[in-house]
Amino acid sequence: MDTLFRRVTPFTGKMKCGVCGQPFTRKKGTIRGKTYVHWICRSQKETGMSCTSVNFSEEELERISARTLGMDEFDGAVFEKAVRGITVMENGDLEFHLTGGETKVWKNLHLDPPRHIATVTDCFQGKIRCAACGNTYHRVNGAGKWVYWYCIGKKRKNVECHNPNYTDYKLRQVSAHMMGLEEFDEAEFEKQIEEITAFPDGSLEFNFYGGRKERWQRA
Repeated sequence: MDTLFRRVTPFTGKMKCGVCGQPFTRKKGTIRGKTYVHWICRSQKETGMSCTSVNFSEEELERISARTLGMDEFDGAVFEKAVRGITVMENGDLEFHLTGGETKVWKNLHLDPPRHIATVTDCFQGKIRCAACGNTYHRVNGAGKWVYWYCIGKKRKNVECHNPNYTDYKLRQVSAHMMGLEEFDEAEFEKQIEEITAFPDGSLEFNFYGGRKERWQRA
């Protein structure tokens, strides 16, 4: 067995699937000569069960753990001391069960929407501005499956913009989270949010009426 696969890491024995109850296991793969390491539900790999749990790269888990625990960068020793276990929920949220009895939840706002979920949100029009080139984001239908928003500067001559696109569904998820809502509400968005600034690293800064600003950062 490959030593990389058997390697003991701070996550070893700490992660459990919230869908089927199986532990998560470390798996490596090589694509075009580059090695990738992921954590997946054991049932997906060994038992043949059709578990629908979300997988995570080890690098992503380290970033998420550092942010959840308030570390500038991931420290395995601190993680092992602070975290009793992690439950991977069906929607990709991570529940961190701390050794002191507290539970912290990392909300998964990064997955693409299921293909049967397609939203079209009018209130984003004119509200999303690109931090790279200053242009606004416009809406486009993505192959008839979902709607996404992109910087109009990408379509204009003499403008070289590489800011990321966002699905309408994802913008609704993130906006609801930033407004403290369980579900997105267009009327509440119009009432609270003056503008959203989109940055090249994928983060979004929400400018609230009244001057408050809050930033959502991709893991």
